[in-house]
Amino acid sequence: MMKNKKKENRKRLFDLPLLARIFAFAKPYAGKFYLSILLALLLALVSPLRPLMINLTLKKVNAADVSGAQMVLDFLLWISLLQVVLLLAETAMRFFFSICG
Repeated sequence: MMKNKKKENRKRLFDLPLLARIFAFAKPYAGKFYLSILLALLLALVSPLRPLMINLTLKKVNAADVSGAQMVLDFLLWISLLQVVLLLAETAMRFFFSICG
């Protein structure tokens, strides 16, 4: 008896009937719903890129010697431009995600 009660009180990790009910409520908003899922996945992929690029930049600059100063400056310019573009893309995705979600 006690074993069944514990089993009932334990929460399920994944509740498929509940997910089906959520999708039923989201059906009228299917376009926005799927767009917000896509944007959430893209943000999950893009968000860690900036810290990784900063780490790469710091490692490259610290490992460079004085003789390759121009190469380091060129690298810094390109990595900075890439980070600005990535930041603008991430900001746009977050904006549209907030509108859709």
